[in-house]
Amino acid sequence: DIDGILGAKTRLAIQDVQQRIGLPADAWPTPALLNQL
Repeated sequence: DIDGILGAKTRLAIQDVQQRIGLPADAWPTPALLNQL
């Protein structure tokens, strides 16, 4: 279910994508990350 909460698994997934595309891996969905998606 979608609950709108950034849980541990979501934060790990965000961090993984950030690392893969060369952004600082802070585990937050920053505008820079969202622009790359």
